[in-house]
Amino acid sequence: MRSKIIFIIPHLLGGGAEKSLLTLINNLDRSKFQPLLVYFTETAAPGAFLAKDVKAVCLHKVNRYSAPRLILSLAALIKREKPSLLVPFMPYAGFLTSMARRLAGTRTPLIISHRSNLSAELQHETFPFLKAYLARQLYPQATSIHCLSQGIGYDLMNNFKISPEKIKVIYNLFDLKEITAKAKQKVEHSWFKQDVPILLACGRLTRQKNYPQMLRAVRRVMDQSPVRLMILGEGEDRRYLEEYTAHLALPSSVAFLGFQANPFAFMARATALVLSSSYEGFGRVIVEAMACGLPVISTRCPYGPEEIITPGVNGLLVPVDDDAALADAILSVLKDEAWRQRLAQGGLARARDFAVENLMPQYEKLFEEVIAGSI
Repeated sequence: MRSKIIFIIPHLLGGGAEKSLLTLINNLDRSKFQPLLVYFTETAAPGAFLAKDVKAVCLHKVNRYSAPRLILSLAALIKREKPSLLVPFMPYAGFLTSMARRLAGTRTPLIISHRSNLSAELQHETFPFLKAYLARQLYPQATSIHCLSQGIGYDLMNNFKISPEKIKVIYNLFDLKEITAKAKQKVEHSWFKQDVPILLACGRLTRQKNYPQMLRAVRRVMDQSPVRLMILGEGEDRRYLEEYTAHLALPSSVAFLGFQANPFAFMARATALVLSSSYEGFGRVIVEAMACGLPVISTRCPYGPEEIITPGVNGLLVPVDDDAALADAILSVLKDEAWRQRLAQGGLARARDFAVENLMPQYEKLFEEVIAGSI
């Protein structure tokens, strides 16, 4: 008999967590597991991205005050579906699922998939004490807590008093065949027809990604060598970043291209990927770029990049907030094609470590052990 697993996520807006969840669901062994997807906000439907045999349920969150109704709806769904396992992605879904599970009066095993640097996130929260309190109260009630990186696990253990026995680290998994196929698709931009190196940045335009450091580094690079920067993503800081780009006299060399459904086509044609984040949970875009044969330059931020990149072998790491170091790393890649190719080849080899076929057995083993009660 197959084990029914309910996966819960706040929304399906195309971010890293959403991509990872869809990859996980689509590749689960159907002879062992029957997945069901629940999402709170009807801003985007799974559509063609979700395997056709998977049922998807939207709970229709309206605003921030919808939490009580979501808990009630989720509790009713748990009672009706009688799953073998609950797997919420991200803290908000984890908090609500933990409460709904208790309300439903069930002891259904619960794995919270925690995917972010919670301590860093709390510094930018409106109500940080509430989120910290909920994490300390509700996370220990989970059967297991899945973390995307060793760093995330250490953060939960050291700052939120989560028992080490509950922590299970399994890295993000990637459908490399899909990435490779999408990388071959056409993309139109006049810069790709010109003989000027192109740096690529991918991610939401938020404080976390620390784009000002990247822009200052690009300004330093341009003082020595021509270069252009493409930024893929949207976010609340877009207007500020466009103004800051003008302040640095960079508007003709920086393109804000917004959200792109297929960033891999850009990765396949750029010269290097730059990630300037102040913090991460894993750094999904690093592996995506590696899979496209794109050399990666990243800050050594907590957490994730240092666990993916071996400096000088498959990428470069620089300190957070060090414009000069980032500029030097970019110049070293731009000026030496052989060096650039070695990093790209090392990245391709490293990306294979995160292939879905290599990591899916670890996820399925975790699910089986939790369902069986051996964890």
